[in-house]
Amino acid sequence: MARVTFTKDYDHRWPSRAVTAFKAGWAGTVKHEVAESAHAKGAATIEPSRAKAPSHGRLPDSGRGGKLGRSDDAHDVGASVRDQLLGGAGE
Repeated sequence: MARVTFTKDYDHRWPSRAVTAFKAGWAGTVKHEVAESAHAKGAATIEPSRAKAPSHGRLPDSGRGGKLGRSDDAHDVGASVRDQLLGGAGE
């Protein structure tokens, strides 16, 4: 999807021969096919894509709302790990 602003009225003809009409001044997201065709014909300007702000405290792929442990996990899951001395280092 691409975000565009139509500068002129534009009728997009789909491969099925259906037509979608976009009025001048309308801004929103459309399929890339529509954005590129309208831009090439001088009927629209394509706005640069905006990166999404990171969601604080959430893991995007976890599907668990940012929670790493569940209620049925062991009681020590997520407990902090204490520094260990390795071979007398740090003494």
